Amino acid sequence: MPARVRVRARARAALVLAAASALLGAGNARADESPETARETQRLRSANEILAAESQGVVLELYALESELAGVEARLAAIRAEAAEVERRRERAREDLVRVRRTLGEAERRLSARITDLYVAGDPDILSILVGAESLGDAISKLENVGRLARQDRAVVTTVKAARRDVRRVLRRLVARELELGELVSGAAAAQ
Repeated sequence: MPARVRVRARARAALVLAAASALLGAGNARADESPETARETQRLRSANEILAAESQGVVLELYALESELAGVEARLAAIRAEAAEVERRRERAREDLVRVRRTLGEAERRLSARITDLYVAGDPDILSILVGAESLGDAISKLENVGRLARQDRAVVTTVKAARRDVRRVLRRLVARELELGELVSGAAAAQ
């Protein structure tokens, strides 16, 4: 039986008890009662009044507990919703990490291939390009190719550096999300 239903059932029982006590004590003393019976009646009335006051106190306490329970349930629902949001953000961070690592791997492969090409072919210098050119147009074309390759090399190096920074950033975000989720779970456990 849920706690809220138990609280309401107890409150109803306390009210019924208080009403019964009031009804029993409401009868007037009869004129033909003996003094002993009158004293007993008075004692019972006093006991009934005390029970009624206690019942009212219990009812108020039960309502207070029910209100507190509703507050705790609302906080728990909010924590669960927040934990679900943190879990979604953590999953997005994991997906970002996979994507960034893929980008980093591709950039590092391209950089490795270019370094291998430079090692095998050697670093072209301007004098050997001019001497080896068959015409002025050929020399200009080869010099433009060298410039284009140098720009591509810089772009690949920049991509690798950016991908490494992204991997570190995403890892930091993932760790932060994990800590945030752990704090939420700890807080929820402490609240129960």
